[in-house]
Amino acid sequence: MDDLSSWLPIGIIISAKIITHLILDLIVIRGALLDRLILIGHSLGGQITGLVGKYFYNMTGLKLPRIIALDPAGPLFNLRPEEERLNKHDADIVEVIHTDGRILGFKAATGTIDFFLNGGSDQPGCWNINFFNITTYTDLIYCGHRRAYQYFVEAILNPRDFIATECSDWVSYKAGKCDKNKKVSMGDITVNAQGNFYLETIT
Repeated sequence: MDDLSSWLPIGIIISAKIITHLILDLIVIRGALLDRLILIGHSLGGQITGLVGKYFYNMTGLKLPRIIALDPAGPLFNLRPEEERLNKHDADIVEVIHTDGRILGFKAATGTIDFFLNGGSDQPGCWNINFFNITTYTDLIYCGHRRAYQYFVEAILNPRDFIATECSDWVSYKAGKCDKNKKVSMGDITVNAQGNFYLETIT
């Protein structure tokens, strides 16, 4: 595994190893139950969760039960092979929420279940920014990327408002050409469905 991750900045590798050992300490010393564990990360943290899953498996022969990656980072990772980034094998269930695949997020499906909000690339309202106000430029860049954790929190609080439908792509979803019987709530942290799911939000 160290050979596979040697191309990564050392800080990412160290962070992943620290988290892995923390999980082991929680289980071995504190008596935490592995099947109650959910590892959640946003952006680069989303990619780190995958690395933790790999390290944990190499050290124990066991998989983490669930990873939730919130718009995992795309730059540095979009062109990497599956074994060198977050992938569906890093935990029993790898749930991925895509909101900014066009700029900062990972573009393609990479989990056991992937949610593409508003297509997964651009989010409503993120481009309605006054370009003459220099303080909003960072909002312009990060708006869609940040929506991943904002939507996730809202989905946990209001699971009935974030019902996603399995579909082949965004165009088919918009055209109503999906299997309407295959729906799941993005706020259900026990979901075990597999596939690509789409949903549309107002804001």
